[in-house]
Amino acid sequence: TVPWSQDRLDLFYGLTAAVPTFMVDALINSRPGDYISDVEQRMGQPTDVTLELTGDPVGGSTWDITAQVCLEGGGSRPVRVFVAPTLDHHPDLQSYATNVLMQKVFETNVTLNGGGCSSVTDRIDFDPLSMANSSDIVVVAWVQDPASSIPATIYQAGLVRWPFPSGSQLAAIDV
Repeated sequence: TVPWSQDRLDLFYGLTAAVPTFMVDALINSRPGDYISDVEQRMGQPTDVTLELTGDPVGGSTWDITAQVCLEGGGSRPVRVFVAPTLDHHPDLQSYATNVLMQKVFETNVTLNGGGCSSVTDRIDFDPLSMANSSDIVVVAWVQDPASSIPATIYQAGLVRWPFPSGSQLAAIDV
């Protein structure tokens, strides 16, 4: 277990003995079998936050992953940007274990100003197991209310798969 994930489960969600569990938008603790309708309910919510991910090689197993986060319209909003290096298909786990967290999640607080963007760059040194299975590397990012515990709305999420094309817009998931 990556210590960050256990801390997140214990401190942020308050779910020390609730594995497995499924949280939707850090607002809904879904029961098994209900999560699809809970996800679909939240996906229909409009957002004024956009997210674009890019990747640039530094050398060897090290990459700079940049999240460009923008706020459409006016006003301002403090947010926390999370960047999580995962392995889509871990070779030692069951086939249904996808996007397994392989190291700590990077967290950065920024304040978005209406009509503007902020860029957050995290230098990720991928572990040897991930590099040995590089075609399964997926970096997942999300932009969330900077609360210290639930509820905390997730405004936008996205992902980028290996290999990371430099400076290009990569997959974004509207939430």
